[in-house]
Amino acid sequence: MSSLTPNIPLQDNLRAVMVPALAKLKRYSKAVVTFHFFVNPFYQEVHALLCGGSSKTHNVVRKERSRRTEARELKPAESLPSYTDIRMTVEAASNLFRDQDEEYRIPLKGDLLHIMQGLARSYPDEFEHHQPRNGDVVIVLPLRSAEYPKLGYFVLWSPETILREAADNRGDQEIRCIFQERLRQVLVRIFTNYYGMAPSTYLPSYYKPGRKRVTLLCAEIRDFSRIWANIEQHGALDFNKKKQCRLSLLDQFGKIAALAVETNCGRIDQNWGSGLVGVFGEYPAAPEGSPRAGLKDALSASSSMSASFDEYAKLWMQHEFNGKDFHEYSTYLNIDPSIGIAIDWGPVLFDYFGSADHRVFMAVGERVGFVKELVSVAGRIHAEDGPSGPYWDSPANIDWREEFRGPPILLSQAAWSHVTDIAPASCRNITLPGRFGRTAVCPVTPAGLALKSVSASV
Repeated sequence: MSSLTPNIPLQDNLRAVMVPALAKLKRYSKAVVTFHFFVNPFYQEVHALLCGGSSKTHNVVRKERSRRTEARELKPAESLPSYTDIRMTVEAASNLFRDQDEEYRIPLKGDLLHIMQGLARSYPDEFEHHQPRNGDVVIVLPLRSAEYPKLGYFVLWSPETILREAADNRGDQEIRCIFQERLRQVLVRIFTNYYGMAPSTYLPSYYKPGRKRVTLLCAEIRDFSRIWANIEQHGALDFNKKKQCRLSLLDQFGKIAALAVETNCGRIDQNWGSGLVGVFGEYPAAPEGSPRAGLKDALSASSSMSASFDEYAKLWMQHEFNGKDFHEYSTYLNIDPSIGIAIDWGPVLFDYFGSADHRVFMAVGERVGFVKELVSVAGRIHAEDGPSGPYWDSPANIDWREEFRGPPILLSQAAWSHVTDIAPASCRNITLPGRFGRTAVCPVTPAGLALKSVSASV
């Protein structure tokens, strides 16, 4: 496994683990074909991967083992078998397997029989031209567990009752149990460390390229270039203290913002030191889920990180920046680190970008650029501004010391329209830098968010 890295798309590493595992399971049992099934009843889908007796599969598995042993390259073979997407009703998918962790044996029938017969028609060489029939004995090894319920199931199949003896043999059962537990540990270790897999993660759709309706949160240390310049102008700090001063501010911002995002069911998508983009509502519990849950999580994260960073900034001014000595050595008048936060909701494109051996899954496109532009004016819209008279229309007339006195959280109209009761405020029309026309936004303060009162309705 040493050749598997987080720089490879999740789907490729998943196949690089599961196909050789199925081949090994087949080799040390009497199964003609071994399967791995992922089941997601809410999305009415089942994903099936199989390994049988075809020479093509045998050769690609042998080459994959050689690649991993010699570590010649990082990317798994593209010719590895892929998962087949099968559509099912919620009831059929829910009843396909038993909800248990231990191995069990069942006669082949019903929906599982129909699925396997369909796979046999699609991959006749893998089945060695046998056809699954009603009543064949199959062995099911749940890879899922109580802690990780969405890791799927191994299924061993051979014609008729060939597997009955292996199913009843206590020694074979113990070997399969050890294999089952070890592979479960491998999956959890790799995909939690590499891709941040949570217990409820459904791997086939996780980090899958496509367009999704999600909530984007962009947080940034406001006017960080001026803070940097102020640190350089601070005559009471030597070179090492200036370096430590900058790094501690960036480090704590990253920790505070990341903790707020991750504890509120989001993930960090992009990070550039003084700013980051988080994604919320990327994997809703059910298809066509309401955007309210993701937006509420984003607002909760915003409130938490804003309050935590303001508290830290005061300590940073005292202990790192030595604010009392600053005015004696600088021509600048003030420094007041704070963060701005922008939130948007809508369709966002996700895909992998980078070289063949190092690709990053990230959000791209117009909405990502929009939320980054939105954060640049967060805090610059004042309570006294009219509905069409924001800071950005006349920046030359604004004292820079007053720029960031407005609410630190800025919602797009698309985001605000779904949480008007959580963020009770009025929209303003502003002109964003580099854009023509007016943009409707809603400025809110952490204190103005009614998060607790609506928790039961989300």
